[in-house]
Amino acid sequence: DEAVLQQFLGERKSSTKIILGQFSDSDLLVHDCGPSSQRRRTITGEIDRRLREIAAAYENDVTWIIIGDHGMTDVKEEIDIIGQLTPLENECGVIRQSDYLVFLDSTMARFRWITEKGRDFLIKVQQVPLLRHKGRFVDDVMADRYHIPLADRRYGDLIWWANLGTLIFPDYFHDRYTHNKGMHGYDSDHDDMKGFFLAFGPNISVGLMEEAHLIDVCASLCATVGVNPPKGNHGKSLLPVN
Repeated sequence: DEAVLQQFLGERKSSTKIILGQFSDSDLLVHDCGPSSQRRRTITGEIDRRLREIAAAYENDVTWIIIGDHGMTDVKEEIDIIGQLTPLENECGVIRQSDYLVFLDSTMARFRWITEKGRDFLIKVQQVPLLRHKGRFVDDVMADRYHIPLADRRYGDLIWWANLGTLIFPDYFHDRYTHNKGMHGYDSDHDDMKGFFLAFGPNISVGLMEEAHLIDVCASLCATVGVNPPKGNHGKSLLPVN
């Protein structure tokens, strides 16, 4: 993050219309210590310091958009997905990576069938009691609400989404010795998962929005430089411009 800060400060004399900077250390560190820890308060204090230093270095005619793209919640329990699947695999006579694929995020298990036997297996996976109790399978209604491309097989034919605070472990992102105390990627409607959007600068009137969406960020950035957002973007500008 300190390297990002110096790069950001080095751009203040450039003619670039949009400068993007990302502080990502906080995400890594709060995964490790959890959002309820005292250390998390120290980490977010460092973010505040860097933002103050950047703001002081730039001219007053700059428009600022500051985004916290997600929240974080304390991990309360872990679930071993492979451990849940193995007995059912033996019962159905299916072979992982031959009949079906599974990719384990920290909060989502994504399945894709390869053979018809694997396709039938995924139907039975949806009836595993612990999976139904500790999370939910994404249906068409949920996919539409959360902009999940369920019809695109690249994302899987079946997606299981963990309940808030339930962590898939082991997964395909972390080693078998790292037990995260904080995690995100759960239902974005939960308060713990919400980030923030802050915009200020010349020609932006004072206003408060109860809620915004990440798909609106692209349209907002485009509005600052007077260009149309890409056709694939479904968002709208959040900037209350006078």
